[in-house]
Amino acid sequence: MQRLMAPDCSLPEYVGLLGRFCTVYGALEPALQQGPEAARLGYAPRQALFVQALQALQADSPAPETGWIGPRTAPRVDRTAARWGCLYVVEGSALGGQLIHRHLRQCLPPCPPQALAPWLPYADAGRQWAVLRQHLEPALAAPQALDEAIETAVAVFGVFQEVLGGGP
Repeated sequence: MQRLMAPDCSLPEYVGLLGRFCTVYGALEPALQQGPEAARLGYAPRQALFVQALQALQADSPAPETGWIGPRTAPRVDRTAARWGCLYVVEGSALGGQLIHRHLRQCLPPCPPQALAPWLPYADAGRQWAVLRQHLEPALAAPQALDEAIETAVAVFGVFQEVLGGGP
């Protein structure tokens, strides 16, 4: 992930990271979208955006069975509080995605807009974050629900860190 924000991030490095992001979202999103929480937020699925970015750069998407993680190692998001914890991480990343997008436009060679689209899944990421926050408080009012959401969020952060090269 550090290379993504490096001033000399290369297009081949970027393509490799896109594949890794695609694999992470491919493992998380099916379960995340099974519950009603993502629909309530108007969640913009990310895996498709990463696949489209790879296609725009004429790169192959990673095959699900050869990815860095799979359903066995992805955090479980099959319960309501766990899905909220995962959404907290994923929707928060849309805020950081604005910075990543700006940086990549400056450091990468000119590329099609779809190649950078995963970093801007919403027209207004700040508004989307506010929508999430409005839902989180009542959904996680019970201490057990809050604990489960925090545990899942920490696990999702850990997967991103591990898969993107930050170590376990």
